[in-house]
Amino acid sequence: MGELYQKGSEALTAHGLTAQQQRFCVEYLVDLNGKGAAIRAGYAEDSAKSQAASMLQTEAIQVNLRRLMRKRERNYELSSERVLKELTKVAFSDIRDLYDDNGNMIPMNELDDNIAPAVASIKVKERFGKNGDSEIEKEIRLWDKPKGLELLGKHFKLYTDLIEAKVDTMTDEEAAERALYLVKIAQSRALPPKPPPIEGEVVQVTPEAPTEPA
Repeated sequence: MGELYQKGSEALTAHGLTAQQQRFCVEYLVDLNGKGAAIRAGYAEDSAKSQAASMLQTEAIQVNLRRLMRKRERNYELSSERVLKELTKVAFSDIRDLYDDNGNMIPMNELDDNIAPAVASIKVKERFGKNGDSEIEKEIRLWDKPKGLELLGKHFKLYTDLIEAKVDTMTDEEAAERALYLVKIAQSRALPPKPPPIEGEVVQVTPEAPTEPA
């Protein structure tokens, strides 16, 4: 919790906080619930919410929270690089890496470090036949690969870059043509559906939907 020293009438830690404030910081990082952290730190329940709001705006509290977060990141080896590395393993996972050259599933403890993190779960079922013979059935599920690719794409701005590049290279005439096309699409979707034709009624041919400009 840090060494205590005296300042005025309150004993402060080496980080300039009271022991109760320091406790609040530790509790706050558990679930980021200010009121709950204040209660767990020993503040009165009826004033815990206002106490938490006040403390979270204090510079000393904010500095200490950042310090504790950095310490936690070091303890758990958390970093943006590691998150991206693990996400990449999910996004580019290949189910073939789960099997050896003979088509047998590789034991979990022998899986390569590049494919093991992509495994979400493995279910093992044992079935018994009438003759007492047993058969092992394994069901393996990988983490959501499309979602992993989507998150990587968003991180590297792959989708927005394509849109921005197309818009930036448009001429004024192309931009106007594109805008007109979008207006026509919106108008066609806003029209109510036509009733079925009455027998003997002359049916007017509806023109084709507008073609999207290249």
